[in-house]
Amino acid sequence: MVSTTEVFRNPFWAVHAVPHGLDTYYVVKQGDSVPVIARMPDERTVLVDTWRIAHQKTFTEFPGGAIDEGETPREAAVRELEEETGIRGTSCEVIGQVTPSTALTTETCHVCMVRDILEVGTPSTDEVDRVRLVNADRVVDELVTGGCDAVAAAAWALAGWRLPR
Repeated sequence: MVSTTEVFRNPFWAVHAVPHGLDTYYVVKQGDSVPVIARMPDERTVLVDTWRIAHQKTFTEFPGGAIDEGETPREAAVRELEEETGIRGTSCEVIGQVTPSTALTTETCHVCMVRDILEVGTPSTDEVDRVRLVNADRVVDELVTGGCDAVAAAAWALAGWRLPR
């Protein structure tokens, strides 16, 4: 293991300088996260539109967020889904992992699928701009036209073989 030097820290992540030959690389060390593919009883899929400050635009994504300390990916998925959308589910399965940027960050995204929806409450206006329920055959089009990120595309690909045809 190469020694690193922390050069910046905020409440969400830290940047470490990593010597590599004559160069120095910078790695963002951060916790893992969960994108959540939530299926409603009528088989529609939950999408959220979220403003992303780094790109100065709104992206269409799956609900999700950081896994808090001491939380499992399943627990985080159920919590994040309810926080962002007001939708509460109980049945949650981790269907795969995605590493969003192997050269830049230590984050792993644990893709979760939630199916058993108990209730629908009020979504958080702090975290997402809009919650949408989309038919499964329209999810790819919605993600592409909404400017989805690589994690959303990979999450949907992981879910694809588990969805009814």
